[in-house]
Amino acid sequence: MSLGGTPLRLAVGAIAFAVTTSAQSPEPSFEAASIKRASSIERGGGSAGLQPGGRYVLTNGPVRVLLTTAYPTPTREVFGAPEWVTYENYDVEARAGRDLQYEELAPLMRSLLAERFKLRAHLETRVRPIFELRVARPDERLGPQMRLSTLECESRRGVCSTQGGSGVIESNGISMMSFVTWLPARVGRPVLDKTGLSGDYELRLNYSTGAGDDAPSITTALKEQLGLTLESVAAPTEVLVIDHIERPSEN
Repeated sequence: MSLGGTPLRLAVGAIAFAVTTSAQSPEPSFEAASIKRASSIERGGGSAGLQPGGRYVLTNGPVRVLLTTAYPTPTREVFGAPEWVTYENYDVEARAGRDLQYEELAPLMRSLLAERFKLRAHLETRVRPIFELRVARPDERLGPQMRLSTLECESRRGVCSTQGGSGVIESNGISMMSFVTWLPARVGRPVLDKTGLSGDYELRLNYSTGAGDDAPSITTALKEQLGLTLESVAAPTEVLVIDHIERPSEN
C-alpha cells in the first residue's frame, strides 16, 4: 500500500537503488530512547520535532513520521509497510546528549528504527502522479492568511510549531519544504515544493473535510487563503520501500 494517499497500482517504472539499512556502514545513534503506545487514538492531532538539547519528541504520532524523518525523500512516500505504521499512535522521546542540527537527525533516526523496529528498507525511483505546490499569482503575492514569520525558527529550536487537525493546518513558523509534508494525506497525492519561497511562514489554512461544513475545498483554500496552488504532474521521484518492520518493545 502507499502511505502517501496514492494506491500502489499507480506506480510504474520502478528502478531499485542498492541502498538498504542492513548494507550501510554503522551510523550514529541516540544515547537513549523511550517508545510507548500513545494513550490517545486521535489521528491528526499529534506533533513531532527536534527540541533544544538534542531531544527528538514525537507525541501521539504514527511510526510513518519516524520513517520519513529517517529517509526524507522528496514526496515522503512509503511503500510496503503494514497498516499499523500509519494507524497506530506512539509517543517517542530520543536523546542525543548534545545539540543537533536538523540535518544530523536522519542517521540517528535510521539507527533507532533498525534497533527498535528491526527495520530493513531501501530506496527506489518510481514515476508517480504528484502535485507541485506553486505560488498562484504572477506577482507572487501571498494570501491573507500567510506571511513571513517574525520568529527565528532555525536558530531557536522549539520556538516554532505546527498543528494539524480536522480541517485546519496552523503554524507560527514553517518552511515550505516542511509545509508540503502536511498535504499528501489531505490531497491524496505526494506534494513537492515548487514555490521558490525561502524562510519560515506564519499561516492558517481552513478547509472542508467533507463532513457537511461550509468551508472551501483544500485546493480552493490554498489559493484563497495562502495564495498557493497545486499543479498535477507525473514525475520520477524517490520513494522508501519497507522490506521488514516490527512493532517495538516498549520502554
